[in-house]
Amino acid sequence: MNYLVAPTCAKFHLVIIFQQDKVSMFFSSKICTGCSLDEFDVKLTNKYPNIETLIVGNCYQNGNGCKKNYSKAKKYYQLALDNGNISAAYDLGCLYTIGGFGLKKDINLAIKYLEKSANAANPEAMYNLAVLYITGEEIQIDSYKANKFFQKAKELKPEIKVDSFIERLIEGSQKNINNQNQNQNQNQNQNQIQNQIQNISLKKDHKNQQKIYQEKIYQEINLEKNQKEKNQEEKNQEEKNSNTKYYVIGAITVIVIGIMVYKMKKRK
Repeated sequence: MNYLVAPTCAKFHLVIIFQQDKVSMFFSSKICTGCSLDEFDVKLTNKYPNIETLIVGNCYQNGNGCKKNYSKAKKYYQLALDNGNISAAYDLGCLYTIGGFGLKKDINLAIKYLEKSANAANPEAMYNLAVLYITGEEIQIDSYKANKFFQKAKELKPEIKVDSFIERLIEGSQKNINNQNQNQNQNQNQNQIQNQIQNISLKKDHKNQQKIYQEKIYQEINLEKNQKEKNQEEKNQEEKNSNTKYYVIGAITVIVIGIMVYKMKKRK
């Protein structure tokens, strides 16, 4: 009889074995045979319902023991996520990224679940986000986010397998970001230099204006001083002229009196 073995849960060491055209589910050593996965209804009665639903979702996603059905896989992954299994967020993100098999492709929902998984430190989710953001499939290209998620994924898991074309795209976008940042810094530095030059010019203009104003005040003071000196000189000149006039009149008077006295003496 031919059996298919699904991946073992690393946390709880649970295994699921599938018989050809039928499915047998067991946890640890307990085996249940003869049931069909398509007819199996998860009752969430076992000790780890989030693990059970995750495994069933994986069966429907990969077609293990049943036909591929992404719509049913989504249902069980969502149940697992609702029961606290954060690993299901990554699986949901992958389903919505690919679409098909009864599920409509939705990149926005894919990003929603992948970011939830990335927030739980899943490097594969981070890498998938980097791919979506750098290729811009149904969303706007965001080189910054692509680089951020890509570098974080490599940091958490250096051995993570990456597509060489995607890696070149991201490296190229990182160079562009660095060049943009460098140009931005240069522009900022240039603006700072221009502002400094302008401030220096303003200071010089201010000093020149102060100098001109001071010179104008000095000129006004000198003009006022010169005017006062001129007025004083004119006043002194007037006084001098007045004194000279008096001296002349006095001298003439003395001469006239002298002549009169001389004539009077001569008559006698």
